[in-house]
Amino acid sequence: GKPLAGIPVHAYWGNADVSVGDGYAAWRSETDVAFHTRAFDGGHMFLYDAASALANALAEDLALYGKQLKTA
Repeated sequence: GKPLAGIPVHAYWGNADVSVGDGYAAWRSETDVAFHTRAFDGGHMFLYDAASALANALAEDLALYGKQLKTA
């Protein structure tokens, strides 16, 4: 499909998820601007294994874009 115009994508994945491999990188084609990845300890359900770290990462990433919007 057509990439999301001007919308950055962050791909989060569990570093022990053997079912995904490097599949998270495929999200790169979904945007025409910034693409970032973050690996977390855990498997496919890393959301449970690394909930606190994921919440912190989401807060950091959202704060970054909030600052960029204020300066734009």
